[in-house]
Amino acid sequence: MAGDVEGTQVGAIQDFLSATDHAPDGWEDLYSGTLDPALRPRLDKRYFTLAPLPLPPVAELRKSDVAALTAIADAGAGGTTSGRTLNVGDLARIAYFTNGITKTIRRGDQAMAFRAAPTTGALYHLELYLVTGDLPGLPAGVYHYGAHDHALRQLRAGDFRQVVVDATGEEPATAESPAILIMTSVFWRNAWKYASRAYRHTYWDAGTMLPNTLAVAAAAGIPAQLVLSFADAPIAALLGLALKALFVILAILPVIGFLLAWLSLGIGSMGIFILWVVLLVKAALGHYYELPLIGPFAEQLATRADS
Repeated sequence: MAGDVEGTQVGAIQDFLSATDHAPDGWEDLYSGTLDPALRPRLDKRYFTLAPLPLPPVAELRKSDVAALTAIADAGAGGTTSGRTLNVGDLARIAYFTNGITKTIRRGDQAMAFRAAPTTGALYHLELYLVTGDLPGLPAGVYHYGAHDHALRQLRAGDFRQVVVDATGEEPATAESPAILIMTSVFWRNAWKYASRAYRHTYWDAGTMLPNTLAVAAAAGIPAQLVLSFADAPIAALLGLALKALFVILAILPVIGFLLAWLSLGIGSMGIFILWVVLLVKAALGHYYELPLIGPFAEQLATRADS
Protein backbone atom coordinates (compact mmCIF):
# COMPACT_ATOMS: atom_id res chain seq x y z
CA MET A 1 0.00 0.00 0.00
CA ALA A 2 2.80 2.43 0.88
CA GLY A 3 4.39 1.82 -2.50
CA ASP A 4 1.11 2.53 -4.27
CA VAL A 5 0.63 5.78 -2.35
CA GLU A 6 4.19 6.89 -3.06
CA GLY A 7 3.77 6.05 -6.73
CA THR A 8 0.55 8.06 -6.88
CA GLN A 9 2.24 11.08 -5.28
CA VAL A 10 5.21 10.91 -7.65
CA GLY A 11 2.80 10.58 -10.56
CA ALA A 12 0.90 13.65 -9.35
CA ILE A 13 4.15 15.62 -9.18
CA GLN A 14 5.07 14.59 -12.70
CA ASP A 15 1.60 15.49 -13.98
CA PHE A 16 1.80 18.92 -12.36
CA LEU A 17 5.28 19.63 -13.72
CA SER A 18 4.18 18.56 -17.18
CA ALA A 19 1.00 20.65 -17.04
CA THR A 20 2.88 23.78 -15.99
CA ASP A 21 5.94 23.36 -18.23
CA HIS A 22 6.88 26.08 -20.70
CA ALA A 23 6.07 24.19 -23.88
CA PRO A 24 6.49 26.18 -27.14
CA ASP A 25 2.96 25.32 -28.27
CA GLY A 26 1.24 25.64 -24.90
CA TRP A 27 1.62 29.29 -23.92
CA GLU A 28 -1.92 30.38 -24.72
CA ASP A 29 -3.55 27.51 -22.80
CA LEU A 30 -1.16 27.77 -19.82
CA TYR A 31 -1.74 31.49 -19.25
CA SER A 32 -5.30 31.76 -20.50
CA GLY A 33 -7.25 34.40 -18.61
CA THR A 34 -4.28 35.97 -16.83
CA LEU A 35 -2.97 39.55 -16.84
CA ASP A 36 -6.37 41.16 -16.37
CA PRO A 37 -5.51 44.81 -15.53
CA ALA A 38 -8.63 45.08 -13.38
CA LEU A 39 -7.36 42.30 -11.11
CA ARG A 40 -3.71 43.34 -10.94
CA PRO A 41 -2.55 42.72 -7.33
CA ARG A 42 -0.57 45.05 -5.13
CA LEU A 43 3.15 44.22 -5.12
CA ASP A 44 3.46 44.29 -1.34
CA LYS A 45 1.33 43.46 1.67
CA ARG A 46 0.28 46.35 3.87
CA TYR A 47 -1.36 46.49 7.28
CA PHE A 48 -3.07 49.86 7.01
CA THR A 49 -4.37 49.93 10.58
CA LEU A 50 -1.06 49.14 12.27
CA ALA A 51 1.52 51.80 13.14
CA PRO A 52 4.96 51.29 11.58
CA LEU A 53 7.97 50.64 13.78
CA PRO A 54 10.80 52.30 11.83
CA LEU A 55 14.00 50.34 11.37
CA PRO A 56 17.47 51.87 11.12
CA PRO A 57 17.52 53.84 7.84
CA VAL A 58 18.94 52.07 4.82
CA ALA A 59 21.70 54.65 4.55
CA GLU A 60 22.84 53.74 8.06
CA LEU A 61 22.97 49.99 7.55
CA ARG A 62 26.56 49.02 8.17
CA LYS A 63 28.45 47.84 5.11
CA SER A 64 30.22 44.55 5.58
CA ASP A 65 33.96 44.13 5.29
CA VAL A 66 33.45 40.50 4.29
CA ALA A 67 33.80 39.76 0.57
CA ALA A 68 30.58 38.62 -1.08
CA LEU A 69 31.95 35.27 -2.23
CA THR A 70 33.38 34.61 1.22
CA ALA A 71 30.02 35.29 2.84
CA ILE A 72 28.22 33.03 0.36
CA ALA A 73 30.72 30.21 0.90
CA ASP A 74 30.56 30.61 4.68
CA ALA A 75 26.73 30.70 4.79
CA GLY A 76 26.77 31.48 8.49
CA ALA A 77 28.88 28.50 9.47
CA GLY A 78 31.97 30.44 10.47
CA GLY A 79 33.23 33.77 11.66
CA THR A 80 30.77 33.90 14.54
CA THR A 81 31.55 36.50 17.16
CA SER A 82 31.58 34.87 20.59
CA GLY A 83 28.88 36.27 22.87
CA ARG A 84 27.40 38.40 20.10
CA THR A 85 23.85 39.63 20.75
CA LEU A 86 21.34 39.87 17.93
CA ASN A 87 19.82 43.37 17.69
CA VAL A 88 17.28 45.28 15.63
CA GLY A 89 20.03 46.56 13.33
CA ASP A 90 20.95 42.99 12.39
CA LEU A 91 17.32 42.19 11.60
CA ALA A 92 17.01 45.37 9.54
CA ARG A 93 19.99 44.38 7.38
CA ILE A 94 18.78 40.80 6.92
CA ALA A 95 15.23 41.88 6.01
CA TYR A 96 16.32 44.70 3.71
CA PHE A 97 18.89 42.71 1.77
CA THR A 98 16.47 39.79 1.49
CA ASN A 99 13.34 41.61 0.31
CA GLY A 100 13.84 45.37 0.60
CA ILE A 101 13.45 47.98 -2.15
CA THR A 102 16.95 48.91 -3.29
CA LYS A 103 16.13 51.19 -6.21
CA THR A 104 13.19 52.97 -7.80
CA ILE A 105 13.07 54.24 -11.37
CA ARG A 106 10.37 56.28 -13.09
CA ARG A 107 8.93 55.98 -16.54
CA GLY A 108 6.60 58.86 -17.11
CA ASP A 109 4.12 58.86 -14.23
CA GLN A 110 4.88 55.23 -13.35
CA ALA A 111 7.35 54.23 -10.62
CA MET A 112 9.05 50.82 -10.70
CA ALA A 113 10.62 49.53 -7.50
CA PHE A 114 13.42 46.96 -7.58
CA ARG A 115 14.04 44.53 -4.73
CA ALA A 116 17.23 43.12 -3.28
CA ALA A 117 16.35 39.77 -4.88
CA PRO A 118 14.35 39.41 -8.11
CA THR A 119 11.21 37.31 -8.48
CA THR A 120 9.42 35.91 -11.50
CA GLY A 121 7.57 38.61 -13.39
CA ALA A 122 8.74 41.24 -10.87
CA LEU A 123 5.56 40.45 -8.91
CA TYR A 124 7.33 40.06 -5.54
CA HIS A 125 4.91 37.55 -4.04
CA LEU A 126 7.13 36.58 -1.07
CA GLU A 127 6.64 38.24 2.31
CA LEU A 128 8.76 38.25 5.49
CA TYR A 129 7.64 37.87 9.10
CA LEU A 130 9.67 37.90 12.32
CA VAL A 131 8.93 36.10 15.58
CA THR A 132 11.28 37.36 18.28
CA GLY A 133 12.09 37.41 21.93
CA ASP A 134 13.14 40.66 23.60
CA LEU A 135 16.06 42.11 21.63
CA PRO A 136 18.02 45.36 21.98
CA GLY A 137 15.84 47.94 20.24
CA LEU A 138 12.88 45.58 19.68
CA PRO A 139 10.39 44.11 22.18
CA ALA A 140 9.25 40.50 21.86
CA GLY A 141 6.52 40.04 19.30
CA VAL A 142 5.33 38.86 15.91
CA TYR A 143 6.14 41.32 13.12
CA HIS A 144 5.63 41.81 9.39
CA TYR A 145 8.38 43.47 7.36
CA GLY A 146 6.99 46.15 5.05
CA ALA A 147 9.20 46.41 2.00
CA HIS A 148 7.46 49.58 0.82
CA ASP A 149 8.63 51.64 3.81
CA HIS A 150 11.37 49.47 5.38
CA ALA A 151 9.48 49.19 8.66
CA LEU A 152 8.03 46.54 10.95
CA ARG A 153 4.42 46.25 12.08
CA GLN A 154 3.65 44.35 15.23
CA LEU A 155 0.93 41.75 14.74
CA ARG A 156 1.19 40.30 18.25
CA ALA A 157 2.95 41.55 21.38
CA GLY A 158 4.86 39.04 23.48
CA ASP A 159 7.15 36.07 22.97
CA PHE A 160 5.49 33.53 20.65
CA ARG A 161 8.61 31.63 19.64
CA GLN A 162 7.36 28.50 21.42
CA VAL A 163 4.56 28.25 18.86
CA VAL A 164 7.16 27.91 16.14
CA VAL A 165 9.29 25.57 18.27
CA ASP A 166 6.29 23.28 18.75
CA ALA A 167 5.45 23.46 15.03
CA THR A 168 8.95 22.23 14.18
CA GLY A 169 8.74 19.31 16.62
CA GLU A 170 11.09 21.09 19.02
CA GLU A 171 13.87 21.33 16.46
CA PRO A 172 16.98 22.19 18.56
CA ALA A 173 18.16 25.27 16.65
CA THR A 174 14.67 26.73 16.71
CA ALA A 175 14.47 26.42 20.47
CA GLU A 176 17.76 28.34 20.85
CA SER A 177 16.93 31.11 18.40
CA PRO A 178 16.43 34.71 19.60
CA ALA A 179 14.60 35.55 16.36
CA ILE A 180 12.87 33.54 13.64
CA LEU A 181 12.44 34.82 10.09
CA ILE A 182 9.49 33.26 8.27
CA MET A 183 8.88 33.55 4.54
CA THR A 184 5.43 33.21 2.98
CA SER A 185 4.02 33.42 -0.53
CA VAL A 186 0.93 35.30 -1.72
CA PHE A 187 -0.03 32.87 -4.49
CA TRP A 188 -2.48 35.14 -6.26
CA ARG A 189 0.13 37.87 -6.70
CA ASN A 190 2.15 35.54 -8.92
CA ALA A 191 -0.79 33.55 -10.31
CA TRP A 192 -2.23 36.77 -11.79
CA LYS A 193 0.35 36.31 -14.54
CA TYR A 194 1.52 32.71 -14.29
CA ALA A 195 -1.65 30.82 -13.28
CA SER A 196 -0.91 27.40 -11.71
CA ARG A 197 2.80 27.75 -12.47
CA ALA A 198 2.89 30.17 -9.52
CA TYR A 199 3.29 27.17 -7.20
CA ARG A 200 6.62 26.35 -8.87
CA HIS A 201 7.68 29.98 -8.69
CA THR A 202 7.12 30.02 -4.92
CA TYR A 203 10.14 27.76 -4.42
CA TRP A 204 12.05 29.07 -7.40
CA ASP A 205 11.95 32.62 -6.03
CA ALA A 206 12.56 31.51 -2.44
CA GLY A 207 15.75 29.87 -3.70
CA THR A 208 16.76 33.21 -5.22
CA MET A 209 16.21 35.10 -1.97
CA LEU A 210 17.86 32.62 0.39
CA PRO A 211 21.46 33.24 -0.72
CA ASN A 212 21.00 36.92 0.20
CA THR A 213 19.59 36.04 3.61
CA LEU A 214 22.31 33.52 4.43
CA ALA A 215 25.16 35.62 3.05
CA VAL A 216 24.14 38.73 5.01
CA ALA A 217 23.83 36.66 8.18
CA ALA A 218 27.24 35.09 7.55
CA ALA A 219 28.89 38.44 6.94
CA ALA A 220 27.56 39.64 10.30
CA GLY A 221 28.79 36.50 12.09
CA ILE A 222 25.25 35.19 12.65
CA PRO A 223 24.83 31.51 11.71
CA ALA A 224 21.45 30.86 10.11
CA GLN A 225 19.64 27.54 10.31
CA LEU A 226 17.26 26.62 7.52
CA VAL A 227 14.30 24.57 8.78
CA LEU A 228 12.29 22.72 6.15
CA SER A 229 10.03 20.54 8.28
CA PHE A 230 7.24 22.14 10.29
CA ALA A 231 3.48 22.12 10.66
CA ASP A 232 2.02 24.87 8.49
CA ALA A 233 -1.28 25.36 10.28
CA PRO A 234 -0.08 26.67 13.70
CA ILE A 235 2.41 29.03 12.06
CA ALA A 236 -0.23 30.31 9.64
CA ALA A 237 -2.59 30.87 12.58
CA LEU A 238 0.14 32.74 14.46
CA LEU A 239 0.68 35.05 11.49
CA GLY A 240 -3.01 35.38 10.72
CA LEU A 241 -2.74 33.81 7.26
CA ALA A 242 -5.19 31.79 5.20
CA LEU A 243 -3.20 28.79 3.96
CA LYS A 244 -4.94 28.65 0.60
CA ALA A 245 -4.03 32.27 -0.08
CA LEU A 246 -0.71 32.75 1.68
CA PHE A 247 1.40 29.65 2.11
CA VAL A 248 4.21 29.29 4.63
CA ILE A 249 7.32 28.27 2.71
CA LEU A 250 10.12 28.01 5.21
CA ALA A 251 11.72 29.56 8.22
CA ILE A 252 15.19 31.04 8.56
CA LEU A 253 16.48 31.05 12.09
CA PRO A 254 19.31 33.39 13.10
CA VAL A 255 20.92 31.38 15.88
CA ILE A 256 23.74 32.71 17.98
CA GLY A 257 26.49 30.12 18.39
CA PHE A 258 24.80 27.37 16.31
CA LEU A 259 26.96 26.12 13.43
CA LEU A 260 25.15 25.18 10.26
CA ALA A 261 26.85 21.94 9.29
CA TRP A 262 25.22 21.09 5.97
CA LEU A 263 25.72 24.59 4.63
CA SER A 264 29.35 24.80 5.71
CA LEU A 265 30.58 23.87 2.26
CA GLY A 266 28.91 26.95 0.80
CA ILE A 267 25.96 27.70 -1.39
CA GLY A 268 26.61 27.68 -5.11
CA SER A 269 24.27 27.54 -8.02
CA MET A 270 23.99 23.74 -7.80
CA GLY A 271 23.16 23.98 -4.11
CA ILE A 272 20.34 26.43 -4.84
CA PHE A 273 18.97 24.11 -7.52
CA ILE A 274 19.04 21.13 -5.15
CA LEU A 275 17.36 23.19 -2.44
CA TRP A 276 14.61 24.21 -4.84
CA VAL A 277 14.00 20.59 -5.85
CA VAL A 278 13.87 19.45 -2.21
CA LEU A 279 11.43 22.20 -1.28
CA LEU A 280 9.21 21.45 -4.24
CA VAL A 281 9.08 17.72 -3.59
CA LYS A 282 8.51 18.13 0.17
CA ALA A 283 5.62 20.50 -0.44
CA ALA A 284 4.09 18.39 -3.16
CA LEU A 285 4.17 15.28 -0.96
CA GLY A 286 2.31 17.05 1.83
CA HIS A 287 -1.39 17.22 2.43
CA TYR A 288 -1.63 20.63 0.77
CA TYR A 289 -0.93 19.20 -2.67
CA GLU A 290 -4.14 20.70 -3.99
CA LEU A 291 -2.46 24.12 -3.85
CA PRO A 292 -0.97 23.88 -7.37
CA LEU A 293 -4.52 23.92 -8.72
CA ILE A 294 -5.06 27.53 -7.71
CA GLY A 295 -6.98 28.48 -10.79
CA PRO A 296 -10.46 27.64 -9.37
CA PHE A 297 -10.14 30.07 -6.48
CA ALA A 298 -8.01 32.79 -8.13
CA GLU A 299 -11.00 35.02 -8.72
CA GLN A 300 -12.11 34.63 -5.11
CA LEU A 301 -8.71 35.80 -3.93
CA ALA A 302 -8.66 38.75 -6.29
CA THR A 303 -11.13 40.73 -4.23
CA ARG A 304 -9.12 40.39 -1.06
CA ALA A 305 -5.54 39.97 -2.32
CA ASP A 306 -3.04 41.77 -0.14
CA SER A 307 -5.73 43.36 2.02
